[in-house]
Amino acid sequence: MRNRPATHRPANHLVAALSSPLTLALVLVGCGAPPDSGEPDVSGSPESTKIAWYEGDVESAFDYAESAGRPLFLYWGAEWCPPCHYLKNKIFTRPEFIARMQGFVPVYLDGDTARAQILGERLEVKGYPTVIIFDPLGHEVMRMPSTVAVDQYQQVLDAAVANLKPVKTVLAEVLSAGPSAATQKDLNLLAFYSWTQDSKVELSLEEQIDAFRRLYQETP
Repeated sequence: MRNRPATHRPANHLVAALSSPLTLALVLVGCGAPPDSGEPDVSGSPESTKIAWYEGDVESAFDYAESAGRPLFLYWGAEWCPPCHYLKNKIFTRPEFIARMQGFVPVYLDGDTARAQILGERLEVKGYPTVIIFDPLGHEVMRMPSTVAVDQYQQVLDAAVANLKPVKTVLAEVLSAGPSAATQKDLNLLAFYSWTQDSKVELSLEEQIDAFRRLYQETP
């Protein structure tokens, strides 16, 4: 796999965390052990979904996304993972979500298949499930949380692809211009970003706490 770079105040769980740095520290620790070794199999699709998952290897999926000018939706899951079943049964089966996926190149990776550990290391996967949005050129834009309510998932997905800018860039721009001047979509993106699986923003725990506190205090 080629080397690819990879309308509200912040979500309640972040707001609550601000009141206790220890609580926030626990929230940001990470979300599970890395997947076992194995080769990803993207030819199949999880049961109970009607999404047209890409059939082929991951590298060709990125090539196709680039040629088609579509963002890539990468879902890393496992059959034994309860949160994965929540996504598959409650989110991925919704007609509006299936329709939204027609604008993406959707890729399903079974983290338990052969050689998946190698790919997981390249993607810096930290737990199950992991959902990563890439722009058409293969740059990572966002890691979607797995605990978003069913009726909010679409909103978060739309925020992620609104301008296809990486979260690191969005955060830097928002903090530079001031959170009070941030757009609703950018605030949504930051509020719902999967910080527990973050590997791209490169902020220390203390810097994250300071950023969240400022976002909370300075947004309308």
